[in-house]
Amino acid sequence: MSNKTGIAWTDETANWIVGCSKISQGCRSCYAATAANSPRLQQFDQYKGVVDGDGNWNGEIAFVPKVLGQLIRSKKRRRVFAPSMGDPFHQGVKDEWLDQFFVTVALTPHITYQVLTKRPERMLEYCDRLYGDRFRHQIQLRGLERDENLTKIYNRNLPLSNLWLGVTVENEAAANERIPLLLQTPAAVRFLSVEPLLEAIDLVDGEMHNPGFGEGHPWLNPLGGIVYDNEGNFSCAPAIDWGIIGGESGSAARPFEMEWAQLLINQFQEAKIPIFMKQVGSNAFYEGKPFKTKSRAGSDPKEWPEWAQIQEFPDSSIIPNLESGEDISESF
Repeated sequence: MSNKTGIAWTDETANWIVGCSKISQGCRSCYAATAANSPRLQQFDQYKGVVDGDGNWNGEIAFVPKVLGQLIRSKKRRRVFAPSMGDPFHQGVKDEWLDQFFVTVALTPHITYQVLTKRPERMLEYCDRLYGDRFRHQIQLRGLERDENLTKIYNRNLPLSNLWLGVTVENEAAANERIPLLLQTPAAVRFLSVEPLLEAIDLVDGEMHNPGFGEGHPWLNPLGGIVYDNEGNFSCAPAIDWGIIGGESGSAARPFEMEWAQLLINQFQEAKIPIFMKQVGSNAFYEGKPFKTKSRAGSDPKEWPEWAQIQEFPDSSIIPNLESGEDISESF
């Protein structure tokens, strides 16, 4: 089911898959694994068998198709983080499950889906295949090819304009590995989740360069994005459209130097890319001193310096619609 959430940059979560395995430094204190092991969630079948006795992901993945059905039946416009309790491009997630999710996205253009991964190599490979015969085949299997509205979505709205794809970038090594793959992935909106931010990351003047897009080309390219011609055909120029920043929370939270966030905010603002400061975490430092907050996760913007109080979303004008102002959700 879709659930209300405390994640400030989304409205709801929809866990159509549950489960994962740790892959990098950002996974060390995974909040999702801890939550999945709680008595509150262990009463649900999809959370049983995906964590070990120590409360860590064990690599098993549960598919929860009823969540997709609930999304299709919903007429409400909102942002949905799908999923929040796993990585949709984990090797244990079957292609058939991904197919069903992407068809759900196509059937619900009134919902904006925010999808985050630490495995962009599979995301790129899958999306390259998605926008071709495979996606058309999945639509035909469901007997939906005769639906006039779905045909409009398929012909005019690829890559799916209500699907935002992002990667987690917790340190410079992750940035070097994951951002180039994200930039090559067909997407209407691409974003970075720099959470937990574990070290200073320079996305403009650091040693990294953008393979395939020019030596020394900055990751934050304000001139990129999705471009449509008069006939509705698209091309994808490499661009990052949004950034999320956050410190680690919890009793074992690693240090978060707020100057690291300040550097990133300045770079995003210089590139005119919206930024969402989510939290400073539970172990923040500012100007060399511990930065204490009343909020346990440091998630109240009123407690931050003024420069950090920024919570923006991508400009909806960069996201193409079927028709200006058209709402076809009643058709489904």
